[in-house]
Order: sequence, then C-alpha cells, then structure tokens
Amino acid sequence: MADEQVTQETVKSYAVKELSSDATSYTVGGYGVVFGGMDLTGEHFTKETDFWFDKLTRTPMALYQHGKDDAVQKTVIGKATVRPDDIGVWVEAQLELSNKYVAAIRPLIGQGKLGWSSGAVEHLVEYAGKAIKSWPIAEFSLTPTPAEPRCLGVRELRSIAEVD
Repeated sequence: MADEQVTQETVKSYAVKELSSDATSYTVGGYGVVFGGMDLTGEHFTKETDFWFDKLTRTPMALYQHGKDDAVQKTVIGKATVRPDDIGVWVEAQLELSNKYVAAIRPLIGQGKLGWSSGAVEHLVEYAGKAIKSWPIAEFSLTPTPAEPRCLGVRELRSIAEVD
C-alpha cells in the first residue's frame, strides 16, 4: 500500500471475523475504514476524515452489499457500533441468527470472504485531492468486494496481488 508497510499479520487484524455467539445472535468485528494506503478507486481516508459520527450516529445499520444484493435487498441485518483508533474505524455488529439472510452470510464470514465497506451520504462527501475529507457514514455493509482491499482476509488480498 502507498504509505505503510502491510504485513500478513496486520491484514489478518483488519478482516471481519466472528467475535462471539449465543443462541439468538452473534457478533462480528473488523476494520470498516483503514487510514492511509489507497482503495481500489485511488482514494484514501486519513485520521482527519470527518465521518459525522457526532452528527449522524455512532450505531449505523449493518447491511449486506450496501442493499444492492438481489435476494437480501435493503434488509437491515444488524446494528453496528464504531470505535475510531490509530488504524482506522473498528466496526462491530450484532447480527440476528433468526434472520434468514444472516444464516446464509455467516459461513462467508467464517471463511474470511467478507469485509466491511462504509456507505456514506453522497451529497455530503468531500475530497481534498484523493484524500477523503468528509464521509458521513450511514451504514456499514458486509461485502465480498470492499473498495479497501485491506478489509478483506489474507487469502483474498493475496488473490488481488496475484492479479495485479
């Protein structure tokens, strides 16, 4: 990545993984935003990016594929909580196991095939060159194709590197 050394160990910590589980729900977590580097569109977040958590919500909805999957559509599959730190924005979401879509998504999380992707309120987004200055997060989506490759598991990152 452009301005930082990313090792397999650090990438593992960015991937979405199951954190806990009980009879009715389970919690997943991973980085939804990673500072520095460059995403697949050539843009990047910085520690100064305004995510509007103080103006919108610190508990955005969790979706699958930003609501664009033909089967799941715009079904809310959980509620996320966010915790910004020096790496980026850590995202945890409690997902309801009774939701038929969550049951279908769960194996993909266990296989390391999903990453978080943030969905912003588009008309409030601002850039300073390729740096994202304002990114008001309305939702986080579990997706096999996040724009930020570091949000994927190690296996998927290797596949991208092999193609490049």
